[in-house]
Amino acid sequence: MFIGETGKFSIETEKGKTFVAIIKDVTIEEKHHQQLKIWEHTINSLNESIILIDSEYNITHYNTTFLEIFNINSQTIQGKKSYEIVHGTHEAPKRCITCKGLNQKKHMENEFWEPNIEKQIRVSIDPAFNKEGKFEFAIEKIKIIQKKE
Repeated sequence: MFIGETGKFSIETEKGKTFVAIIKDVTIEEKHHQQLKIWEHTINSLNESIILIDSEYNITHYNTTFLEIFNINSQTIQGKKSYEIVHGTHEAPKRCITCKGLNQKKHMENEFWEPNIEKQIRVSIDPAFNKEGKFEFAIEKIKIIQKKE
């Protein structure tokens, strides 16, 4: 057996009974699991929020900074559109850079006062496409901008 392989072995006893053993090498799976934990820790250590959204603006993934910036918990996000959390609205407002970036299928960013959280923020959007050019998801980054005194 080699690293990453699964093996199946049969053993027959003197009394005619057969035992089957399945042995699986989990070295690669464990390594992938460790890499995912490092990646998750990295994303959650950033001082800007990162969310992934689908074509309908549903939040599919987020980091802990997103929860902190908007003072919410993970249950609050369930089934929510990005604009509902970010802007506190039931539809995307005209200033929504995410809408513009998705419509124009390109990176966009903007800095503005967000009344929902009463802070100046910088928002950027990066649509992600597959090899055939079809939209898969978008990465939205939000950072609180500190005013210089």
